[in-house]
Amino acid sequence: VKFDGKDVKDPKDLSRVVADTAVGKEVDVVIIRKGDTLWRISRENYGVGSRYTVIYLANGDQIRNPDLIYPGQVFRMPAHEAAQATGG
Repeated sequence: VKFDGKDVKDPKDLSRVVADTAVGKEVDVVIIRKGDTLWRISRENYGVGSRYTVIYLANGDQIRNPDLIYPGQVFRMPAHEAAQATGG
């Protein structure tokens, strides 16, 4: 699994990598499970599925096609305010 350009071999290490990445700021992440879609994740987190583009843009280093996401991927979730500011 890659998170913020770092390889995470063991899921137990994920919290450490997220903490290292955050460096004093809160970072929300979502770990993709089988059956997840960007639309559903957006709807659950932002209240509107059409804001999936915010997640897609924030994780462009991992997502080549927004219709193809894979279990085990770890995506950064921009704050709700940032999602609104980008028009997502």
